[in-house]
Amino acid sequence: MIALLTMFVIPIFAQEPPADWLGVVENFSTWFGTFAGIAALGVFIAGFFNGLLNISKKFTKQLVAWAVCIILASIGNLANVGFLAEATWLMTILYGLGAGLAANGIFDAPLVHAVILAIEQALKKE
Repeated sequence: MIALLTMFVIPIFAQEPPADWLGVVENFSTWFGTFAGIAALGVFIAGFFNGLLNISKKFTKQLVAWAVCIILASIGNLANVGFLAEATWLMTILYGLGAGLAANGIFDAPLVHAVILAIEQALKKE
């Protein structure tokens, strides 16, 4: 049984952060279409702010990434764009926090996304 399961490979495609601000504007709805897109956009924008503000401490960089990703998720919810268009505010904040964790490299995006989906299912049961 295990040999049969190992025969199939499930590819997981990650999104690359945009190269410049023009790429952000041109593909606005693409970045908000998936959880990985918000995390990738969070990497780009957090890197911009870290460079702009000369932030060098690791924990402060992580806080900036978390804040940026939570704000991005909130923008997606408010603008009714992407997968967070119909989400509740609790789920929007959780997805933003999860995208911040993925953007920091603390956890990988599929793991964080799976945990958030499990939380969402548990909240729907209540």
